[in-house]
Amino acid sequence: MRRAALVLAVALAAGCDAAPTPRAGAPSAPERSPAPEGCVRGVVSLPARMHAGVSVAHNYQRGGARGYGTETSRATLQELHALGVRWVSLTPFGFMRSLDESEVHLATARPEAENDARMEREIRAAHALGLRVFLKPHVWIAGGAWRGDLAPDDWDAWFESYRAFTLHYARMAARLDVALLSIGVELPTSGPREAQWRALIAAVREVYDGALTFAANWDRVDEVAFWPALDHVGVQLYPP
Repeated sequence: MRRAALVLAVALAAGCDAAPTPRAGAPSAPERSPAPEGCVRGVVSLPARMHAGVSVAHNYQRGGARGYGTETSRATLQELHALGVRWVSLTPFGFMRSLDESEVHLATARPEAENDARMEREIRAAHALGLRVFLKPHVWIAGGAWRGDLAPDDWDAWFESYRAFTLHYARMAARLDVALLSIGVELPTSGPREAQWRALIAAVREVYDGALTFAANWDRVDEVAFWPALDHVGVQLYPP
């Protein structure tokens, strides 16, 4: 059993590296880079125990032309690195048609989505800059329903499908040397099924030897019974 440690909120203090020079012909990132001269004054360095990280989302617009795995996204990673970011959170989604569906569908066949080719290019681009990667597979439910209200018709079938979804990204994380992997995000209605979560964690550890966390909703952290089986306590911090 591993001791759980607190995952701090993603915060970033601006760094002082010069803004990256875009590659010839590459789409340019927004011009928001600070001038490096004098930016050290007034900036307090983060303690060693804290990490400067940012969540980088996939862009579905124009068929994903500026999303994960594109030159635009690579330019964004370069700019973030120049600002002092050292970790990025990347989020591939699985999809459900409704709150009561018992299957999580991978996005591997959708060219505009976070398919495997896009995710691998994005992870490799981050690593090429020296960024560490937090891979955070997430569930998206059609119609904008919140995954916190999940109520599948068959919980056992849902966990079997969710296990396949999670192991898919655990294997990707192992193959690409990802430093941190989330085994779930929010999903508070699944909390009472501790045995199934612990079985999933054990299955993930068989294929991935990096650090594991779970991203609990900010008001449900105390309800997660399987924290001791993970390496970090994760919090989705959206307080009112």
